[in-house]
Amino acid sequence: MKQKGFTLVEILITLTVLGILLMGVVGMASSFVINAKLRSTVDEFKTGLSTAKIEAIKRNASIIFTPNSDGGWEIAIASSFTTSGSIEKLQSKAMSSSNLTVTAVDGAGTTLTTATSKFRFTGSGRPSSDTSTEVPTPPQYPITFKFTATGKTCGSDSGITCLNVTLTSGGQLKTCNPEAASTSIYGCS
Repeated sequence: MKQKGFTLVEILITLTVLGILLMGVVGMASSFVINAKLRSTVDEFKTGLSTAKIEAIKRNASIIFTPNSDGGWEIAIASSFTTSGSIEKLQSKAMSSSNLTVTAVDGAGTTLTTATSKFRFTGSGRPSSDTSTEVPTPPQYPITFKFTATGKTCGSDSGITCLNVTLTSGGQLKTCNPEAASTSIYGCS
């Protein structure tokens, strides 16, 4: 007589295989979400830098761009800084993710702190390296903003692609992948 249905062993093997496949999908989905957050934050950050540059040209005035360590930023008119510290904010963007970190490094390799990472765009749209009340210690250009996932390792092994944004002394912006070969169009050179 023939039995209908599945044996207990067949069901257990099938469930084990499905469980292994599901764990792999969850791991890939996690790195996909992190990469999407990194890309989104980089795009918003570049928008902020571009907006500061455009506002400086449009107003023919100095504009201060202040990044936050989480990828957020603030744009203010430089002439509106006062001794009391009040400023006229033009625009700001707060980032809701605490899983991302932005580190700024200047052309000399110095890591800039939140207190020292203010950048002034002149009326010509170029970043200024002049000392001013708003930016007492101007950085050496180019500035590289490094976007990473907090507590994660970047690279093909982890599936996470960290990104850099470089601001040159001429005001050009470039997004690159520090893990890509320097000969690649995505590489940082």
